[in-house]
Amino acid sequence: MGFKEDVATDLAECFFDEEFYASTHSIDGKEILVIIDEDGLEEIRKTKTDTRYRDEVHKHSVLFYVREDDMERKLAINSEVDFDGKMYYVNNISKPGGVWKILLGRNQV
Repeated sequence: MGFKEDVATDLAECFFDEEFYASTHSIDGKEILVIIDEDGLEEIRKTKTDTRYRDEVHKHSVLFYVREDDMERKLAINSEVDFDGKMYYVNNISKPGGVWKILLGRNQV
């Protein structure tokens, strides 16, 4: 088995396993295993100098990882996403090796 196969196995059997890191969330009405990254969100929050932005916007943000194969549609910056029944906008997205890292934000009304 090669490196790529080993990584794919680790993703499926460890990281995206509900007994380890993943949890089920609704994305656009579909139940999907994701990994919520509270620590990563806190790191992003620390880099912001405007306290209004840091305290208000990131209070309503979600940073998570999801397998590309589990997503039904391709997301882009500023696209709307229903995450667990609440509407968010994609603030940032990166797609390293079949796993998407997505930062969602929403305005509090």
